Amino acid sequence: MTPSLVPGDRVAARQAMLVAAWLVASAATIVAVIAAGDRTNALGAQARARMGIDGPVLLVMNDGDSPWTDVTYTLDGRYVFSQAALEPGGVLTVAMHRFHRGGAGGPAAPRDLAPRVLDITCAEGAAHLVLIPQAGR
Repeated sequence: MTPSLVPGDRVAARQAMLVAAWLVASAATIVAVIAAGDRTNALGAQARARMGIDGPVLLVMNDGDSPWTDVTYTLDGRYVFSQAALEPGGVLTVAMHRFHRGGAGGPAAPRDLAPRVLDITCAEGAAHLVLIPQAGR
């Protein structure tokens, strides 16, 4: 026969269950982060979509050891921006409206574009980056 819990024991049991649930959730988060692994790319590229003073901007960082030359940035497979080079440690900040559909001759991207994917191609290689929007400047 199992003795029933008195009211004070029920509170302690609920607290223990909450702590156990928190520990399981924490362990699952740690496992998920470790399983995701290192998400670096051959170029050493990093990118963020941010909100600038005049609307959304794209920040691209070259964290690699060599410069990128003849660089093309493509947002969501549609909007393109090109530049001659980005040096190691260099940062490019470009407003969304400077991207054009299909290249420089096409219509400009909407000023409020919230891109999800950035593809970078250059003479040194390529990178496919999933963008995570961030608030702030």
